Amino acid sequence: MSSKTAAAIIGYNFKMPDLSSLYSKNMLNLTLDRLVGTDPGPKNHPHQATWVNLVRLADKSLREYEAARNAFAVLQKEIHQGHISPLFLGIDHLENAITATHRAVLHSEVLRAAGWGRAVRTPTTRQKALLKAMRHHVEHAEDKLHKGQIAQGQPFMITPKERRMSFGKTTLTYLDLARCITKVYRHIEAIRGPSL
Repeated sequence: MSSKTAAAIIGYNFKMPDLSSLYSKNMLNLTLDRLVGTDPGPKNHPHQATWVNLVRLADKSLREYEAARNAFAVLQKEIHQGHISPLFLGIDHLENAITATHRAVLHSEVLRAAGWGRAVRTPTTRQKALLKAMRHHVEHAEDKLHKGQIAQGQPFMITPKERRMSFGKTTLTYLDLARCITKVYRHIEAIRGPSL
């Protein structure tokens, strides 16, 4: 990250939608459901494993997204004291949120195709493509850098901006990421019922 980019980031007022009202401990609910025999999800392999992974990854997506949002809020408060470490902590959490959300979307698609929770809205084709591209950059940055697929001057790691993040030529808005996370979360509620 260039010093010019870092200086620009430090001046941003990050506009990440607040997802803190969504319950990020549905895996605990699912575990209790399974212990008492009331799990409404799939019972047979591989869909049962897909269901468990969907719930686990949705929880992780929410926790990591909110941790990134909180790190950027801390950055805004502490930057004038010379603290920039929350920037890198936020970037780490965004990477984790992107990877977990992409995987959760894939599990969600499998369950929908099998008839589980079809009534809820899914991420759009555009949202899924952007999420997949950003996840691909996160997971394969070393290959892309050394094969010349990320040109000099392009972001070579997730670079947060006010309303979006960039990596290479790929841009993903916080709103699109938040909507993907929310749609996966609503899919879980469509199968299990409201989260507590």
